[in-house]
Amino acid sequence: MENEGRVYIGIDPGISGAVAAITEAGDLIAAHHIPTLQAKGKRREVNVGALRTLVTGMIGHGRVKGMIGHGRVMGAVERVGARPGQGVVSMYRFGKACGLLEGLLLGLGVPYITPLPRSWQAAMLKDVEGETPKIRAVIAASRLWGNLDLTLKKDHNKADAALIAMYARQEHLQSIGRGD
Repeated sequence: MENEGRVYIGIDPGISGAVAAITEAGDLIAAHHIPTLQAKGKRREVNVGALRTLVTGMIGHGRVKGMIGHGRVMGAVERVGARPGQGVVSMYRFGKACGLLEGLLLGLGVPYITPLPRSWQAAMLKDVEGETPKIRAVIAASRLWGNLDLTLKKDHNKADAALIAMYARQEHLQSIGRGD
């Protein structure tokens, strides 16, 4: 990747979420589960320091210098809301995790969009067969990036994050008239 390329960050928010980065060409840089730490009791919380290191590492990726703040990094955080039957405490923790993720991008100076799940899924999963969006996301991500490790059940979050990054890339390229 040359210095002129962009990096697109995709975030599937939440404690069990994931973050991924792709190049302007659509190549996968990396995809990781959101780093967490053990809080009081059995609760886990986002490890913001580890997440910051992870994201800045994906952005820099050893080849691109000075990208943040120069319009070469763009992000997308899935816009999610409460689900039926979700408890108040659970929703609070989820909302806090989402806020931390958006705050990290803001703190790094990374502009981002917040697509609804139905928006990015309609674009990224339109030609993929499968029983559920999770299964379809894993299939779609596997087709795009053979090097993306999706062996664990929870890895659908990494697939989602990578596809959200690809959605941000497509939206950006369309907005500047380059298409895909």
